[in-house]
Amino acid sequence: MSDKLYEKLHKYVKEHVNEHRYQHTLGVVEAAERYAKRFGADIEKARIAAIFHDACKSEGPLGHGPAAAKKLEEKFKVTDPDILNAIKYHTIGRANMSLLERVIKCADLTDITRDYPKVQYYRDRLNTEDDMNPILLEMMYECKQIIEDRGEEFNQSSKECIEWLEKEVNNKE
Repeated sequence: MSDKLYEKLHKYVKEHVNEHRYQHTLGVVEAAERYAKRFGADIEKARIAAIFHDACKSEGPLGHGPAAAKKLEEKFKVTDPDILNAIKYHTIGRANMSLLERVIKCADLTDITRDYPKVQYYRDRLNTEDDMNPILLEMMYECKQIIEDRGEEFNQSSKECIEWLEKEVNNKE
């Protein structure tokens, strides 16, 4: 992978998403680079996953991640499973998420364009604490509550992500 690939992806995203989504994407790239460096993930892979994570946003809230991963693989010949999974699962999460997957999920939920009551609290924690799992777990709990408060069913993969994160956090205590 290279800067050349990143530039191709950047150009594609800029041409295929609206200005709001583009600014969000740039914010996710910045956050992903910072979190990757902080927690020890591959920064180049984080940049690639972050720039393309919402490239297929028109596919809907749960479909855009898998669609973007498929497009990245087919159109741009990126075959790294960690990058593809980070994009595919960035909205719902899953059990046994890799470090890169968690970096992208956290970056997506806390980039500079996000504005919800606890976002600065999460940013501060991600920028100071050594373990992202308890922070991601708390964010997943909050997402679950929001979805259930709307009367919608929480995704099974997201439930499994929470169960896995609970085990991970409890094993560290």
